[in-house]
Amino acid sequence: MMKNITVVEPKKLDEQILKTEKCVCFVFTSLGNKEPYIESLEKYLKGEASSAAHALEKEQWFLSVDVANVMRQKAKLFSDFAEANKENKNITFLIMGQTDENHKGSSIYLYQAGSHPNTDFEPLSKPEKITVSDIDCDKVSVEISPPKFGAKNITSYRVEFKVEGEEEWRQITAGSAEVTLKDLELNTEHRVRCRAVTGVGVSPVHELEETVRTLPCSAPRKLQVEVHSTEMSVKWEKPAAVAQNTDMLGYVVEYAQSEDGQALQWKQEYSVVQRLDIPGLQAGTQYAVRVHCDCGFSGRSKDTEIMYVVTTKRQYERTAEYLKNISKEIKSSSYLRSSNCP
Repeated sequence: MMKNITVVEPKKLDEQILKTEKCVCFVFTSLGNKEPYIESLEKYLKGEASSAAHALEKEQWFLSVDVANVMRQKAKLFSDFAEANKENKNITFLIMGQTDENHKGSSIYLYQAGSHPNTDFEPLSKPEKITVSDIDCDKVSVEISPPKFGAKNITSYRVEFKVEGEEEWRQITAGSAEVTLKDLELNTEHRVRCRAVTGVGVSPVHELEETVRTLPCSAPRKLQVEVHSTEMSVKWEKPAAVAQNTDMLGYVVEYAQSEDGQALQWKQEYSVVQRLDIPGLQAGTQYAVRVHCDCGFSGRSKDTEIMYVVTTKRQYERTAEYLKNISKEIKSSSYLRSSNCP
């Protein structure tokens, strides 16, 4: 687990930690302790067994399951962190044995510029998860779940990405866990991976198992909707970006009644041109409208932004409302005249 890491004696530690700006050391903290249990075993072999031998056996740190589990966890954290930072010339990784009554079994020390060590340093583990939150034709947004260990010292995230099958990774550094990868190739599979970054070093890498495919084209542009009492006319322009060898088969227009507090129940219509008339609507009603491109086997574009429109009232409804208002005005005027009569 800790191959290629130098083992150093405590008396030679100073010359090692001064070689680089930072030194991370895995310390076996209980190897130098006196072991009453060993002494009790010796007495037993000499026929001098005591009644305290069984109690001493229960107290030994090396027989503790909890201590053993923590040691294995720390050893893995240390080893993985060392592997992730092996190309960093500013960090040295060491192993040594040194008594430390405050940490049973093992601990990880961090020395910076030769100063007094942090005797309970927690290296970074890899980010727990990468979630793809949004995909467009030339960009992908991801959300990073922080590492389980060492997260309190994170200063940024390094996200790396490349076209599937290519060798070279591109990378960006972001100060938050929400990152957008831009200028990607359209309709192309991409690999994505991520590391957390601290002032000491970087975490092991977390890579998405599946590739992420960008969309074949951008969304339709300049959506316009003209409404009447029971129909609407929807217009739009072709997308600004379309991947090579992509077949633009048509457009899907979706619309739904928009009522407060109610989920939108989308209906669909199809058009092979940049226009569509939708009849059979309810007068005086609010509708939500959006459009996306259909690219056949290559998939589809994102939707346009949703546009909200209200159909007009029917002519007889407008006439009835007009007459009602006129009637109110006439009644109000008659009342005022009668009130002013002597």
